[in-house]
Amino acid sequence: MKISHIINEEPLNEIKMSTNALGALATNIPCRVGFEFECCVPEVYTRTESRPDYREDEYIVSYDNAASFFHNHSERHVERAVTEFVKHYVEEDFETSWSDADHEELLRSYFEEKDGLEGEELEIEVDANISALNSELGLIYREVREFFRDYRWEAPEVLEEHMMTELAERAGLDWPYMLPGDPDPEEISLMFAKEIGMPVHHSKVAKTGKREIGAYTVEPDSSIEPAGDDVGLEFISPPLDLNTALMHLKKFHRWAGDLGIYTNDSCGLHINVSLQDFDISNLDYIKLAVLVGDDHILKTFGRSWNTYAKPTLSYIDDKSDLSVLLKQLKTAKNIMATELAKSFFYPNTDKYVSIHPKGGYIEFRAPGGDWMSMGLEPVVNTLYRYVVCLDAACDPNKYKNEYLKKLYQLVGNEQRDALDTFVNLTMMDSDPTRKQEMLKRYLKNKHQPNIRRYVVGDGYRSVSISAKDEEDAIYKALRSLGVEDNRKNRAKFTVKLEGA
Repeated sequence: MKISHIINEEPLNEIKMSTNALGALATNIPCRVGFEFECCVPEVYTRTESRPDYREDEYIVSYDNAASFFHNHSERHVERAVTEFVKHYVEEDFETSWSDADHEELLRSYFEEKDGLEGEELEIEVDANISALNSELGLIYREVREFFRDYRWEAPEVLEEHMMTELAERAGLDWPYMLPGDPDPEEISLMFAKEIGMPVHHSKVAKTGKREIGAYTVEPDSSIEPAGDDVGLEFISPPLDLNTALMHLKKFHRWAGDLGIYTNDSCGLHINVSLQDFDISNLDYIKLAVLVGDDHILKTFGRSWNTYAKPTLSYIDDKSDLSVLLKQLKTAKNIMATELAKSFFYPNTDKYVSIHPKGGYIEFRAPGGDWMSMGLEPVVNTLYRYVVCLDAACDPNKYKNEYLKKLYQLVGNEQRDALDTFVNLTMMDSDPTRKQEMLKRYLKNKHQPNIRRYVVGDGYRSVSISAKDEEDAIYKALRSLGVEDNRKNRAKFTVKLEGA
């Protein structure tokens, strides 16, 4: 039987995707929901005190250089500070410098400078006064000491020998270059706990926060790219019933907005859903992806090209080598191909695919982006959609015809004969021998993606990769090279066809 006949002959019970319609269905489905709110939090709530960046330290050199360096103070204030610093340095260093000085040579310089003496006349004057100078007696002693003090004062070496850190410490100048404090979510966690009415654990290190039933966890997330010195944090909820989850979503949105917490394209909003008595072996993964309308959700949140939420249907197209199913069918002839497909797709799904089975629940990664500025309607609609479609994907009889119709629309005309065969194999025909023959024919006719070889590199290293397009090539190359897949790293790499 062809899919078109099934669709035309049997009533089509479509899922109405309005928020009200989905909500009416979802509230009757026993489920648990969890959120992972990824946000950018202003640094005032999330960092320890800033600290001086002494890597900027340099020699004082001159008054002008000091004024330019300490731009956080007025020029006049810095000039006075440098003057007092030099005086302090001269007084501190004078006695040591005086005792180490060559007094005879110093006396000679004094008479040369003061009286313009030279030659024999100069030497006579030096001989006449050296005894008094060494005995620290008389006017000559005081005058030569003052001359030496002035000489030291005017020498540029005084400023060239000392650093800006010394000037700041002695003159009480605020250091102008600061490093932001370390990320610390403690304060914001305490504020959130008061708002949400539930314990909130926190950690300064990503992926290390305590997970506990009945408590949130707040921790840094390096994939988030906040502005300036703000901090990317993830607020992770415990499993909640649907009504409580909706209440927490609204509370978080209002509270975060009031504090200036914001989202951008680097943020995710993962929604985790589990059903009562959920058994992953009952999940039809393809049906879930088709009914959810994964591409629609990714487009709604502007995340169609996000590397942390790869579209599920494209993932299925990449991974679905049905020869694996045929091999399994030979040893399990009575198992339906859909069940084999489920075992094939789970648990081998990539972590960063938009629908990610995680054992006891499904992690939906499509929502996110700047979701806080969109209002809550798209988020609530998406949450209801996930609950309803997950429930349908675990029951082969729910929305079967809508599933077939959407599946039929997803493939081109040249593939529909093969798809008719596969649907009969999975849903209609119960004879295992005929199933095996139909699966063989399906495999023979299955359209294969146009795989090409690409060279991906960043100027220092490159790798040759088989991929269906350039985006896929970069994705696979980063994983092959052990490079974190994010926008910054992707921008460093170029891709071209091998041999081009």
